[in-house]
Amino acid sequence: MICRMCRSENLYQFLDLGFMPPADEFLRQEQLRYPRAYYPLDVWMCRDCGLSQLGYVVSPEILYRHDYPYEASTTRTGREHFAKFAGEAVKRFGLGGSDLVIDVGSNVGVLLSNFKANGTRILGIDPAANIVRIAEKNGVPTLNELFSADLAAKVRANTAKRP
Repeated sequence: MICRMCRSENLYQFLDLGFMPPADEFLRQEQLRYPRAYYPLDVWMCRDCGLSQLGYVVSPEILYRHDYPYEASTTRTGREHFAKFAGEAVKRFGLGGSDLVIDVGSNVGVLLSNFKANGTRILGIDPAANIVRIAEKNGVPTLNELFSADLAAKVRANTAKRP
């Protein structure tokens, strides 16, 4: 095991919850009779930098399948929080129409829609295709991809700051 932050090998396991199915899987009645995959859920800490991290990372292709169920816009408290956060961030950092706000793991775009309402340019990035379709319907331009260094370089090259 190597620390994902500092690359140290000085890690120790501090929590083992056994094997679990992926989170955010809400199965339909007919799916309950089929076998399910379980993965180790253990948490490790780096003694050098203090980062807590999973010992086993489930493939994003498994976690963000075609019917990813969670929508960040479902709770009133969440929507209110995102609206307040966007407004305060725009004010604090003096953001305007030439500034681009990017949300990695943007879900249905509830946070970004608030930045848009406050006058900034926006771009979402999310790996769940069904969620991206909802974001696009909500007027939030969203890339249906996993975030990576290559994607960051592409986005940077294609979204230069407007004059």
